[in-house]
Amino acid sequence: MTHGVADTALWSVLKGPGDLTVVESVPLAERGLPDSTYALLQRDNGSVG
Repeated sequence: MTHGVADTALWSVLKGPGDLTVVESVPLAERGLPDSTYALLQRDNGSVG
C-alpha cells in the first residue's frame, strides 16, 4: 500500500549489519528526514503544507 509522498522511503532497505556503515555515512541533514513527527504524519497522509 502506498500513500503519495510516503512512497519515497526515509531510508533504504537493509540486508544485513554491514549496511549500517553505509547508512551512517550519510549526514542526517542529507537524509530527507521530516522536521517533526507532525510533518512525518502529514507526509504519510499525503497532506501538503
